[in-house]
Amino acid sequence: MQLREALAGQLEPTYRFLLQQNLDQVELLRRQMRELDEPLAVAMQHHAPTWLRLSRIPGVDWVAAEDLLAEIGPAAATFPSPEQFASWVGVCPGSRESAGISYRNRSAKGNCYLRRLLCQIAWAAVHTKDTFFQCLFVRLKPKIGSKGAAWAVAHRIAKVVWLLLHEGVQ
Repeated sequence: MQLREALAGQLEPTYRFLLQQNLDQVELLRRQMRELDEPLAVAMQHHAPTWLRLSRIPGVDWVAAEDLLAEIGPAAATFPSPEQFASWVGVCPGSRESAGISYRNRSAKGNCYLRRLLCQIAWAAVHTKDTFFQCLFVRLKPKIGSKGAAWAVAHRIAKVVWLLLHEGVQ
């Protein structure tokens, strides 16, 4: 009933003006994104083979592959090992233990953009049927819960990304 009354009402000119400004701003942002797509595509041409290898990972679409390349670089040359890369991202399992007593199990903060991206990739990979990452998730879920298992998948994906970029593994 309230919805019907709200839809039947008339907008005052002030509100119409504000809505039109918001719509104009959304259109401006969409136009600017379209303008940025072309130079980005030209810049990404040099890294097309790497981009294609990354996009073959379950859960990684072409936008995620572009983001990974932008954050890490085409060769991940900064990181000598996959463990150091995963630690820099912040998807390592955290453990602060002394004399057999666990005090804290939080992971390091790491690169917040890449960490968020890898978590999104992990959830997408978990929902991709018949993949290694889905099997890993299903195996770990009873032991450490859904979030912990997805975190472990993100950690494993970080290592796979490093191998693809640094070692050139197919």
